Amino acid sequence: MSQREFTLKSGATGATLSAQLTDSAGALDVTGWTITITVRRGRDAPVIDNQPCTVNGGGAIEFIFAEHANIPADNYNVEFKGIDPSGGVHYFPSHKTEPYGLLIVKANLEAEVE
Repeated sequence: MSQREFTLKSGATGATLSAQLTDSAGALDVTGWTITITVRRGRDAPVIDNQPCTVNGGGAIEFIFAEHANIPADNYNVEFKGIDPSGGVHYFPSHKTEPYGLLIVKANLEAEVE
């Protein structure tokens, strides 16, 4: 996965997380694959658990925040799971020193008003 950091405002329904999945050879064509996303903070329960992503062709994928838009402001680990047409399971990113992507969720200004 070439992009490892994503930013979202809490409560932003319709916000899109877009990524290009890659392996050691570069962009990976995941046409025909099933791709899901899991997002969690440390060892906490996932705030997004194995939810489907849209494959837009080649390695480009998207996840649209709808019911998952009200994630509390914080930093979260992001992992994509891909199942290829032969049933093989692959995890992204797969870099040994950076095993997860990062989702930074910022509070919107309305949420900060007490």
